[in-house]
Amino acid sequence: MVNIKKVSIIALFLLIVGTVGSLLTFRTANKTESVSIEKVIDNQNITSVQLESDNAEVKIIPTNDTVAKVTLSGRGKSDTKQSLSAKVNGNTLSIKQGYQQFKFYTFDFVSTKLTLKVFLPEKQYNSIKIYNDNGLVELNNMKINRLTASTDNGRVKIKNITSISTYVESNNGQISLDHVDGKIKGITDNGKISLITKELNHKLNFESNNGSILIQTEKEPTNVTFNTHTDNGSINILGKYNGNAVIGNGDNLIELSTDNGSITVTK
Repeated sequence: MVNIKKVSIIALFLLIVGTVGSLLTFRTANKTESVSIEKVIDNQNITSVQLESDNAEVKIIPTNDTVAKVTLSGRGKSDTKQSLSAKVNGNTLSIKQGYQQFKFYTFDFVSTKLTLKVFLPEKQYNSIKIYNDNGLVELNNMKINRLTASTDNGRVKIKNITSISTYVESNNGQISLDHVDGKIKGITDNGKISLITKELNHKLNFESNNGSILIQTEKEPTNVTFNTHTDNGSINILGKYNGNAVIGNGDNLIELSTDNGSITVTK
């Protein structure tokens, strides 16, 4: 009986120690701290940008400055170390943002928000490629020959972009395009795809597994072929067609497909 009491006391003591340790670990793992990192790149030969981000909102911003600047700001978890690198290889600026986890396990009960801003001198760029694991991708008012913007989880917002070709992808999130020139391909597994454009005079290809597709054009199209498909949803092309249609010679192919959602083209 005495031995049983001793074992019980020891077991209770270990349980208390374990509980206290878990609470301390929980408190440490669920604290945030301020993050502020800046990189300045003084190289006027940059014509291309390649960016990889792990868990942050990404914003590409044109600037009147002659140098490029990359900033990471916001709040991150206390048990992680944020990293940011910006290097020039040839004419390409390579940016990588990520973090190192101090513990093998953690409790994700804390809200963090980091924003990665890339300030680029205003000029014509050959290509910009953005790959984000989790977070918004946003670009405004830029001239880019070839643009690629991809995020696993988050919205893609692109506005006032002069380009030859644009490719945007989100596994889970809405794609919003506002006055983006050139050929465009947009793919999302789950989310709406919307485009506001002056005219439909280039090739378009939009695909969504679950989400509607909406195109608003300022001018009536005169030379397009609409190739549309939806498994579950309505199709309305300019209030005139409810499916495939050819207008004029049909030189510019507009492919719109969604498994679940409506397809609408309006003027």
